[in-house]
Amino acid sequence: MQRSSFILKELSIGKMPGFPRGLRAYRELSPSINIIAGPNASGKSSTARVIHDLIWKRPGEGVQASGSVMLGEACWEVMIDAGRCRIR
Repeated sequence: MQRSSFILKELSIGKMPGFPRGLRAYRELSPSINIIAGPNASGKSSTARVIHDLIWKRPGEGVQASGSVMLGEACWEVMIDAGRCRIR
């Protein structure tokens, strides 16, 4: 059985702990490696936690985010809001 690649295409964070107004959207992410850089307390680790929550469909407390994902040939939208996770 062949495994399908999980590729995060876009990420939008509306709010998360420490960033009540969210962060700028990440668009046109590379299917291989992406580097998120910035100064201390700019949201790098928090962004990594949100990506983890989207991948494993775990709605984080106080997180509002959505991501566009490719899984094999299928495109999915994963949304986290108000302690709930939706996929369409």
